[in-house]
Amino acid sequence: YDMTVGQTMQFYAKLKKVAVTDITPILERVGLAAQVQKPVKKLSGGMKQRLALAVSLLGNPPLLLFDEPTANLDTQSRQEFLQLVHTLNHDGKTILFSTHRPDEVLSLATRVLGLRDGQVILDGSPDALLQEIGLSQWLRMWIPPHHWQAAIALLSTSGFRTAPNGHSLFVQVGSQPKISALRLLETAQIPVEDFDVVDSSFVPEVQS
Repeated sequence: YDMTVGQTMQFYAKLKKVAVTDITPILERVGLAAQVQKPVKKLSGGMKQRLALAVSLLGNPPLLLFDEPTANLDTQSRQEFLQLVHTLNHDGKTILFSTHRPDEVLSLATRVLGLRDGQVILDGSPDALLQEIGLSQWLRMWIPPHHWQAAIALLSTSGFRTAPNGHSLFVQVGSQPKISALRLLETAQIPVEDFDVVDSSFVPEVQS
């Protein structure tokens, strides 16, 4: 595949009957404007996903469909891609996506359909999903070190128990919706690089 980013966008713009003048603003939006002359085969996995997103934005569709969009991406690329999708949703795009990652559901979804053997077993909120699959009452979060003190202080004053451990922070969510701790940090602009839901046996001594 020898086409450049720019040539790829021109090819799909022609197929979709979209003006080529739309290409540059879209590439700027997804962070690929500086890669317009770069061959697609030399792009990183994260950049290829950004290019796929750029192609999907040609024609300004109201609905975007994603199937496991962050599969095989590293943590940074995954977070950057999810932020792009979050921004598109905030700007009015309807996003329909499939994923096996609860954290992506929590960070993006407002409505969740759970499937098993081709049948819908859940139709509800993100927190309803966590309750349905019986996940633990503890979240393990990876937060940049320079945000640790602010995160611990905010969570503690909001009623969450925390347990710092190495490069991660354990947060007991108890009876509160599990998504609330993540939304609390998001509102305070404290980034969560990744998180997982763990059994209490993995949690160190609670320190707050």
